[in-house]
Amino acid sequence: MRQSGRRGCVGAGLLLLSCLAPAAAQVVSRPPSVYNPQVYNRTRQTMSSRAAARAALERKRRSTTGTRPAAPSPSTAPPTRPAAGTTTFRPVAAQIMPRQMAQALGDTPAERQRLEKLFSELLDVYRRRLREAGLPQNDVARAASYLVTASYLVAQDDRVPLDEGQLAALRRHMSENFASDETFGRLNDRERQELFEDYGITATWIDAGYNAVKEAGDQKAMGQWREMARKNFEGLMGAPPESVVFTPDGVRYK
Repeated sequence: MRQSGRRGCVGAGLLLLSCLAPAAAQVVSRPPSVYNPQVYNRTRQTMSSRAAARAALERKRRSTTGTRPAAPSPSTAPPTRPAAGTTTFRPVAAQIMPRQMAQALGDTPAERQRLEKLFSELLDVYRRRLREAGLPQNDVARAASYLVTASYLVAQDDRVPLDEGQLAALRRHMSENFASDETFGRLNDRERQELFEDYGITATWIDAGYNAVKEAGDQKAMGQWREMARKNFEGLMGAPPESVVFTPDGVRYK
């Protein structure tokens, strides 16, 4: 899937709202009052901790050698799990995360029902865009790349767009990191599907929600979406946006 700046991202901001049912479109622009992905996805928190460790190690190595370390070799996964070095999965259910996320973020039964519908529709939109682009609908690393891109742009209010070369390098970076990560290599298909859906839903939500409140001129809500975007960016990259440099040759940490 092409990811040229914000309009190349799956969802494409306000254009996404027309793809949702009216009830979901009304909810999408509301930033969550309390946001913590660890509540509903422990696997994501584990991957975030490993991203922080990788970022710290790369900064340390760069400060002493001035060069980027080579990616570690993929680990060997048990035969009952996805093949070693892959970032895909075999779907085990139609959807998993819409209900889990809604149960964790909704305060009342009615709110949880609305959120589940929203998250289900956001996931459907993400998958539809992947199909239209002729891309796989089961690649965790690509979904993670989309969340990084959407979060980066929102966190900086679109002031620092990424070009095609930078986006391609980011996708390579995420693919290499996920494929070579021992913890990710041990995840089963269900756990990988949970990550894929979590990343895809959250990225589409951030993209559409931020653009909706920006169009409305709601400065308070814009700040809330930017904070949510920063948390997601740091969770995947291991460092805040201002500490990460995207280049056509790769990702660097300051």
